[in-house]
Amino acid sequence: MRDLLKANFEPYRYRCDRVQDCRRYTVEYGALETPEGDSPYTIVRIQDFVNVLAVVPGVDGEPARVALVLQYRYAPDCWQLEMPAGKVEQGETPIEAGARELREECGLVPDEVVDLGIVYPSAGSTDEVAYLIAIRCKPGLVPTEPDFGEQIQTVYATRSELEELMMNGGFDEAAGLATWLRADARGLLDAWLGA
Repeated sequence: MRDLLKANFEPYRYRCDRVQDCRRYTVEYGALETPEGDSPYTIVRIQDFVNVLAVVPGVDGEPARVALVLQYRYAPDCWQLEMPAGKVEQGETPIEAGARELREECGLVPDEVVDLGIVYPSAGSTDEVAYLIAIRCKPGLVPTEPDFGEQIQTVYATRSELEELMMNGGFDEAAGLATWLRADARGLLDAWLGA
């Protein structure tokens, strides 16, 4: 296979001139030093997060379902249907963060966990890393513990319902789409949700 990750040029040098701390993230204002002069460049530094494909087994002949969260997102000013997700706390592994977020947001507990790797949701302007995790859940629920200021409703969708939402724009959260694709490539969708 060709090495598609090998460039035939050296990247410009990035220089950070000023940093602004904005609590949840920092903004670096700087420049790319090109042969023609400085090109202004801004980087947003955001804490890493985990995104969880949570599969709840079916009972009494019912199909397995995917646990999703419905919440209002103020930045895009709209309701978003998303996979459970949240930041990876200091001293916590992405797997631990995924299990914690799943319990806090949906009241679900892991039975089987698969690490699906990472993606960079917006590498052109941020250093944010999304850790993708697939979790098959144990039956039953535990009490939820949403973060302060968080309003979440858990929604359960079959594979066909979620795929339809993905096709018509009802589910458009990028990390969730990447998690779904990685899980599919590993055969987890067929194994956990059926064909």
